[in-house]
Amino acid sequence: MEGDKSASDYIKTAINIYINRVNVIYNYRTAEQGIEMENRLKIQPFIVEHLLGKDVIVYCGGIYTFRGNVKACSDGVLTLEITENRYSHISVDSIITIKYDEES
Repeated sequence: MEGDKSASDYIKTAINIYINRVNVIYNYRTAEQGIEMENRLKIQPFIVEHLLGKDVIVYCGGIYTFRGNVKACSDGVLTLEITENRYSHISVDSIITIKYDEES
């Protein structure tokens, strides 16, 4: 009978459906990461325009919090002067929040 499918045909169909779903999920996540990266790249000009020379607090997650004066931000790296002539260099990609340091 032509209408009958063998077990191997059902398995092939199931595998193809699974692969298509994995590809959809992968493409969605890849697109999501692209948007996330694009948004992170927008923070660099913002820092240069609004925060250069200002005292800030930078939170990067967990226990990673930095305080200092913004000296530079280029090529994806934020440079803070922590104390006189001591600097920290922070990847812009790792910044979760950045705000004015109102205590200084």
